[in-house]
Amino acid sequence: MSVTRSDYAFIAEQGRWLREVRTNAPRQWNGYLGQIVAATKFLSSEEIRGKLGNSTFDPKVARDHGATIYVRVPDEHLSASAGWLKQEGTG
Repeated sequence: MSVTRSDYAFIAEQGRWLREVRTNAPRQWNGYLGQIVAATKFLSSEEIRGKLGNSTFDPKVARDHGATIYVRVPDEHLSASAGWLKQEGTG
């Protein structure tokens, strides 16, 4: 998977939009931050920190080689992960 000009344009557009929200709609911005904190709270657990701290996985290498990465998410975390993960049926 390679990044195209349109990908960079989309990222830049989203960055501008987020800066505008942060500046002009602080309550909305705080709401977004609250959702992010809640959705990533599980990353602070001892188990996750221990596993990630010892990982040699480098997402840049996977990206550069066009790898597809499959992430298994427990059912109780699906709603928190939905914004970042493409969900596919398990058949």
